[in-house]
Amino acid sequence: MARALESTFFFFLLAFAIFASISVAFSETALGLATFFWLIGFAHPALRRPERWEGIRACAPLLVPLLAWVLCYLVAAWFAEDRSGSVAKLSKLAVLAVVPLVAMMVRTPKRLAFVLGALLVGGIVTSVYGFVTLPNRANGRLTGYVAFYMTTAGLLLQLTLVGTAILAALPKRSALFRLALLAVPVLAIALLLTYTRGAWIGAVAGLTAIFIARFPRLFYIPVILAILANVVPGPVRDTARSAWDLNHPRNRERLFMYEAGARIFRDHPVTGIGLTGMKEKYLAYRDPAAKEHAVHLHSVPVHLAASMGSVGIVGWFVTFGGILIWLVRSFRRRAHAPPVVRGALLGVIAVWAGFVVNGLFEWNLGDVEVITLFWTMIGLATAASIMTESQDQN
Repeated sequence: MARALESTFFFFLLAFAIFASISVAFSETALGLATFFWLIGFAHPALRRPERWEGIRACAPLLVPLLAWVLCYLVAAWFAEDRSGSVAKLSKLAVLAVVPLVAMMVRTPKRLAFVLGALLVGGIVTSVYGFVTLPNRANGRLTGYVAFYMTTAGLLLQLTLVGTAILAALPKRSALFRLALLAVPVLAIALLLTYTRGAWIGAVAGLTAIFIARFPRLFYIPVILAILANVVPGPVRDTARSAWDLNHPRNRERLFMYEAGARIFRDHPVTGIGLTGMKEKYLAYRDPAAKEHAVHLHSVPVHLAASMGSVGIVGWFVTFGGILIWLVRSFRRRAHAPPVVRGALLGVIAVWAGFVVNGLFEWNLGDVEVITLFWTMIGLATAASIMTESQDQN
């Protein structure tokens, strides 16, 4: 009975990992079922073991950063122009529960390897779907099952970086290394074909973090790749150029959004306008020459400044800065940990870099699929931070 319960909840956890980049509905259902069977396990004497709570203890270093994030949302909602609407948006904080849930369910290096593999499999599936449907896309940009190329890019960015870290850290004979060897080229090409510059820049940042950690003498290679993207002919060069050329047509509306965000922040500097109402507020503050009707401001710091004011900006620095400090410390302390543990921690550091840098150009904190995958990665890093080789027997 105990083994059946363990196998059942882990099966649904793997399903959650596979569907994380395919369907938010299926992934949330799978996570709910995994949690349900994991909780049922407490009714069985054989499963009432102290190690089942190690994931909670591992979350302790993240308590201050995560509570700071929750507190910022509460303050912004309370002082919002539309308090009731903003309070309703607080439900989005529930995604933070993914961190302790994943940390408690993934207790061994073997389970960690299976979950990482499931994430890569899901990424391959959504990439192949994107390749097949690309000829039918009017905008010529690869899109996965999530039906929006920016969301697809945000997912592929994280999976590409984790896969690359696995290649950098694991022995070539391991099954996970071989899977990553297959997945990374597929994911990287799919990411390239989304033509999403923010995700591309995030990929350069994440790859640079991996090279600094594993191949410090070659840290410049990702930068060279970025430079090459600016000289190759076709849409790749055009997209790459738009990342730095402020006069590029693709930047016109973005600059209008950033300027409007600055104006909103000037008038609401402490707690912003709240968690709702950005569409209407943008119409009131945008430049008369602006054409787009933005529901967000396409930049995490700009959108936070406008919606949550200084409280949001400070919370962003405290939360994500605290997470980075913890990740780097965990990686350094696990110098002699199993390769999959080192690979996971390195991969999540790269994901952090890619996610934060991408967020400078996209409102990825508001994308449920992307942010769910990000917190899942943090949960995996939390589990990995306390793992030892001997745990594989559990």
